[in-house]
Parts: sequence; C-alpha cells; structure tokens
Amino acid sequence: MAYDVLMVTSAQFWIVAAAPFYIGWFLSTRTVWPDWQAVLGLVIVGPMIAGSTLAYNAYTDSRVDLFNPRKAHLAYVTGWISPEVVLNLARGLAFAGLVLSLLLGWQFTVLVATGGVTLQNAGELIQAGAAAISAAGELVDKKALAEKKYSIIGENAKKFVAEVKKARGGKS
Repeated sequence: MAYDVLMVTSAQFWIVAAAPFYIGWFLSTRTVWPDWQAVLGLVIVGPMIAGSTLAYNAYTDSRVDLFNPRKAHLAYVTGWISPEVVLNLARGLAFAGLVLSLLLGWQFTVLVATGGVTLQNAGELIQAGAAAISAAGELVDKKALAEKKYSIIGENAKKFVAEVKKARGGKS
C-alpha cells in the first residue's frame, strides 16, 4: 500500500517542487544546512503540496493512464485503489500542507492553484484549500482572442468567479 501511495503522489517528482524551495531558502539565508522551518517547508512543498497536486492529476487522468504502458499496471489505474481514495488522498495532503504551513506564517500559507485548472475542477481546488486559482489556459479562449471577441473571455471569467464563489459557500 505504501508503494501505491508513493506512485499515486508521484514521489519521484516531489524534488521538482522541493528543489526550488531549498534554492530560494539557501539564497536568502546563505546557509547550507536547513533549520526546522526550512525542513518543514520542504515537507510542505514536496510530499504535501506536490503530492496532492500529483494525486489529483492521477485522479483526473486514471482513465487515460489505462492506455499508458508506463502506468497501466498501477493500483489507481487498475482499480485496486478507488478513485475516491485517490481524491481523498489529494485533499488530505493539501489540507495537511495547509495546516502545517500555518506554523511558518500566513505568507507561506496562501496557496494558489496553477496548472490544469479548469472550470470543472476550480471549485474542488478551492474546497481542497487553494486560496486562489490561475486558470489562464481555459480562461483565455485563443480563437476569441484572435478574433478580438473579448466578451467571450469576460464570460469565461464570470463562470470561474461563479464556481469559486459557489465553492466558498456564496462568498467571493
């Protein structure tokens, strides 16, 4: 089961989030060995937030991953781990990361979800703990932009605002 959880959260990619955090910490402190706050930050951005993001990706891509020879055998693709468990793992990691980040101050706590944000998952991301979302890819319709039909982009923005508001219980 531990192996399966590591595969769902794509543990091999946690470094992609943790390395820039460590580099930023190193450049700002000029200290090689991290203190407890830096270690906690590494845990939050690596296993917690990156793990949550990658588990959510596994949840949304499981039907497509069935046709990917590198992933077709994994427990979340074959159904050994249910989609609900994968989604709850993503939510749990995001929540744990959010709670732990409070130890580092409110500046560290504010989460912004970027990459893969769609109108269909915007509300779920807010409910999972994101303070904001970045939805440029789906928000800005390339055809509408090319044709200078900016009202379509405005309508898309209104739809995203409505989804976020609904996820927050009617509050902006």
